[in-house]
Amino acid sequence: MLVVLAIAAHIAAPAMRGVVVRNQTRSAIDRVAADLAFARMLAVREGRTVSFLVGSGSRYTLVVRRAAGADTVKRVTLAQDYPSVRLSATASELSFNSRGLLQNAAGTQVIRAHVGGSADSVRVLPIGQTYREN
Repeated sequence: MLVVLAIAAHIAAPAMRGVVVRNQTRSAIDRVAADLAFARMLAVREGRTVSFLVGSGSRYTLVVRRAAGADTVKRVTLAQDYPSVRLSATASELSFNSRGLLQNAAGTQVIRAHVGGSADSVRVLPIGQTYREN
């Protein structure tokens, strides 16, 4: 009986790894989507441009642009909570203006979270609306 359980666990392990990886990418992109929505809301509330800066690896930063420079609102390293997650984006900077619209964007922008062969993404439309896709 113990041998049968060991064999079943050995067979199920790769499938469970896939579930864990998909869950990591989904959770990471949910966090990115929430922070994009926060950046847009903050731009409208502050009446200023707010930028979402995609850094290297799994990092991004939210910055409020001011006449005398910029204030960092939030710095995030996704790998702290989701090991092995990497971000890629169609643009390294997404900026929302005081009306919540995406500035200087040539069409829809995409931010993607990757772990191994698994990927999940969020799209940002020129009107500022964000939505997740699988």
